[in-house]
Amino acid sequence: MSTRQQIDEILRLRHEKAKGLEEQKQKLKDLLAELKKVNGMKIRSGDIKNDELRADFIRKHKALGLQELMKQTEEAIGELDTVITRFNRDYLSIATIGKERQGKSQFLQSVSQLDDRVIPAYAAGSCTGAVSIIKNDPNMSPNTVRAEINYRQRDDIIEFAREYVRTINPSYPVNEIDFDTIEYLPLSQLEKAADNAPPENVSAAQAAMKHLRNIVNSFADISSKFGASPETYTDPEIIKTIVAQNNGKKDSDPDIEYYNNYLAVQKADIQCKFFYDPGKVRLIDTVGIESTQAGVIQAMLDTVKNECDAAIVVTRPEASPQTKDIEINNLLMTSFADKMPEKWLFYLVNHFKGHNDNTVDVFDRDIAKWKIAGHMIVDCSDARDVNERFMKSLLDTLLANIDAIDSTYVKSAEDARQKLAEAAKRILDAVGSGESVAKGGVMEQMALNKGKACFNAMGVQLRKIVHQWSRDRNEPNPVLWKEIQKILNSLENEVNPGREAIQRIAETNNVLAGDIWNICLHYVRNKITKQFIDIDEELIKENIRFKNSLVRVFYENLQSLFGEAGDVNDDSVDLTEKLLEKVRPYFGEDEKYAQIYDAIVFLNNFQFNTRAAIIQTVRSQLNIINPLCEEFANPTMNFTVQNCGVQIDYFLTSRLSLIEENLRHELMEIYSTPNRAFFAVAEEFYDRLTFAAVDISSGVVKSMSDIWGEFFVEYARKIWQEQGRDFEIIDAFDNEVRKTLCPLLSAIDQEGE
Repeated sequence: MSTRQQIDEILRLRHEKAKGLEEQKQKLKDLLAELKKVNGMKIRSGDIKNDELRADFIRKHKALGLQELMKQTEEAIGELDTVITRFNRDYLSIATIGKERQGKSQFLQSVSQLDDRVIPAYAAGSCTGAVSIIKNDPNMSPNTVRAEINYRQRDDIIEFAREYVRTINPSYPVNEIDFDTIEYLPLSQLEKAADNAPPENVSAAQAAMKHLRNIVNSFADISSKFGASPETYTDPEIIKTIVAQNNGKKDSDPDIEYYNNYLAVQKADIQCKFFYDPGKVRLIDTVGIESTQAGVIQAMLDTVKNECDAAIVVTRPEASPQTKDIEINNLLMTSFADKMPEKWLFYLVNHFKGHNDNTVDVFDRDIAKWKIAGHMIVDCSDARDVNERFMKSLLDTLLANIDAIDSTYVKSAEDARQKLAEAAKRILDAVGSGESVAKGGVMEQMALNKGKACFNAMGVQLRKIVHQWSRDRNEPNPVLWKEIQKILNSLENEVNPGREAIQRIAETNNVLAGDIWNICLHYVRNKITKQFIDIDEELIKENIRFKNSLVRVFYENLQSLFGEAGDVNDDSVDLTEKLLEKVRPYFGEDEKYAQIYDAIVFLNNFQFNTRAAIIQTVRSQLNIINPLCEEFANPTMNFTVQNCGVQIDYFLTSRLSLIEENLRHELMEIYSTPNRAFFAVAEEFYDRLTFAAVDISSGVVKSMSDIWGEFFVEYARKIWQEQGRDFEIIDAFDNEVRKTLCPLLSAIDQEGE
């Protein structure tokens, strides 16, 4: 069977295989569409009224990994696409890759019978500017050509410009670069940045600057080509100006011409008649790997993976394999480690006669150790050497290996689908068999865990509070201390009306000076006692803060259970009173929860104040300014109306000073009273809520952790029984997941059999 016939048979068998793969691909595309629908059901989480269930649904949705499954599905579709595209091709495709100035273009000229105008292979400077696909058409006349030029999209050149600018000046706001601003990029500013780049980056920055300058300077001429429809040319002189960078003259030659159309070219599909007609074969000319154009290396790798059945590394060695040669080989071996490069990667060692006569044999001998499909010393300028020896040997080897090569691509697709199946199985295991969340007891388990978690959190918090009050119980209460000190510190200055006010009373009222003394005594006593009585207002606030600290964790859990919102840290609200209102309907008369209920009632009824003790102490010290008390002593002088302001102020000041001194001493015992009370209440509340419940008559001891769990289960059941729609949403989600993924697993299992 001839080479042409072998290729035709390979293509026929590939087409047959592609049909089955197309069916698999369609199934995965349908799966992806369904997964997107299922994933979109997360927006229904807003319809779940219960905060706990909604939060659990969101956590569960996220933990399932549907996003990752969709990504894996897209990857599996991509792997199938690669194989299907490969099998649906009507030709075998071979890439030529390698460094610049190695003879790739000259090799392609020898195969295609084309010249420098279509496949630039000039002796001076870089030649090829765009990727060319050279197709064998045996029906064309020799040396004739037809080239279809496909142009880049606008987004491509935007990304190229951004990448070059990013390399030149990493701090430049590249996201502001769009298609219309490329032409106006500040080249002089960027050139300075390239010249002043760090030493390790200056070479890359200057190379990027060169390419960017080409784009900017020629943008007005080529901008209309981006996104344009393909164009077909048959005139080699025109084709030259589109695919080449120059006309091959030296930079110093006055006849040098530079072309920039290649910057807008995605690829050039070139049809011609090959020197040696192997049938349906195409060669792809890639841009030299050492070119600093953006994306060259990745484009080469993508081309080899997605477009080619084999690759030829063309190299014109001047010595044994150098660092760059080894890097290229390692790049290919690493990138295609699972694609058996030893079956399809060939090396053409270009014998440039008169220049590397003494090195080609050394290079060829050294690369013989590499894991490649074949290697040969060839004179790229010799069409017969290239075609009758190298290309024939390459095609014979490739055709013998093609089934093994294809199998690696099929395996990649199968591995991706198997990985997808394993991920789908994990998700199915996570959503369970389909039993309703409510019927399956998940709600009860959730509530039980919630109750025990609340008990544990509250126990930790209460222990901290009890420990704090135990430590501070004999210390002055900060609030009470502050309020009393504020009164005592201002007793003489603010309570005493002052000589001017007293004198004004004497002069504007028809009373005796002695009566004015008594009036001042009554005024001072009332003002002092009112200040001390008003302390209760601050202690009421302190009392609420204290009680809230004890019940905050419990209330917060119930608040979440009810689906309510509100700031539990707002101490202007008595949480204990609100808590009692919440729990009374559920276990106010239930003996199982009596210990918890009694603790909340006890705390709610606790109201601490110091009014009686303080007033008793204060009034006892006010006796010295109360004419009705035995301790009272009249001043030793008679007051006169004309001078009573000074006289009465003197005696009041001395007595208030004595009262202040006595109160500072007598009130010392009262300062710690609130702390001792708070400690006692905290201990009592802690004991009732955390220590085991004991039924003496039956001898039953029950853990409070279990009681709290049972309480939350019952409580949740009463609340959630009216929220069946929440469970319907969750069940619907799980059912859709099962409905979507079960056919996938079944199909993959059947295909595996």
